[in-house]
Amino acid sequence: MKDEYKQLIFTPSQASSAHLEWATNIANSEGTKWGLPDIDAKVIPERPGEMICIMARPGHGKSLLLAYRAKHEADEIKKAQAQGKRKGEIVLYVTFDDSLKRRSMIRSGIPIWLMGHSIIRSAKYTQKVGIRMTPDVLFDAVEQLQEAYAHTENPITYISMICVDYIQRMPVPGTSSRMEEVTEAIHRIKELAIRLGTRALVAVQASRAVDNREIKIPEIGDCQHSSAIEQDANKIYSSWMPWRTELSGVTQDQIIVGPNGYKMITSQNKNAYIEMGKTQYLLTDTLMFVQLLKQKGDSGRALWPLFVDPAYLKLANREIELVEKEENYGAYNPE
Repeated sequence: MKDEYKQLIFTPSQASSAHLEWATNIANSEGTKWGLPDIDAKVIPERPGEMICIMARPGHGKSLLLAYRAKHEADEIKKAQAQGKRKGEIVLYVTFDDSLKRRSMIRSGIPIWLMGHSIIRSAKYTQKVGIRMTPDVLFDAVEQLQEAYAHTENPITYISMICVDYIQRMPVPGTSSRMEEVTEAIHRIKELAIRLGTRALVAVQASRAVDNREIKIPEIGDCQHSSAIEQDANKIYSSWMPWRTELSGVTQDQIIVGPNGYKMITSQNKNAYIEMGKTQYLLTDTLMFVQLLKQKGDSGRALWPLFVDPAYLKLANREIELVEKEENYGAYNPE
């Protein structure tokens, strides 16, 4: 037990060596990116030890964005492995839904591993008490995963990214309130990212207060049951799919100016549009707004309209799609 505390203490010499190793790793790594030019131009690449949160109300894309990021990173790993690099790296996707519902990510040869209960497996172990997916269980499972495959033909050498979908679903024993439970879960996931030297991407449910606003993109203080992500997260994003909230109950002409300078224009018996600069975007089920709320090392805050295809986990910068396939994706330009 005493030896375990040694990992928490650094002598001046050890701290200097550790910092040099850390700086060298940063210099030799590009970091993980979105794979979307507009976002990557603004966002600092994600480094090991960071926690990145994606916050939204139910049905507004947090799981979609998390799954997209997992698949994009896995695709990058596979490309590198074809060149003899990044051997043994994987992405771990932790879900509290039936794990097999994430089938859109599952492809033979794509290094995404799923962690979660499944009705298929559960049926085979009906006489046993199910394992609750607490932070400690996640810690132990990751260690056992690496140990179990250490001496196989394809050993797991590194978990490049851990995705948790979503943080409010993670139980934490010993807590006395919902707020304490969610706060502790956030702290533990951050600790996991640091201990494993990986990136932790976490889906976060926003509070119901967002539903009562004219512009329903969650802000930094909207995490349901906890404000801990404001302190622990290196980056915080929020997302909104306007067609889910704005296409019903329209009774008169409206023009609503949002905090980032965009307008929402709706009319009775007419189409609805979101206006960004000189371009108006038709409200369809392929339109999503993603907002950067926080980025350590930068002032943060940016807003991007994206084209989304949930069935195939595809995202694209909306401007690119508007130029190439304007009719298909519903752009409307008054000029």
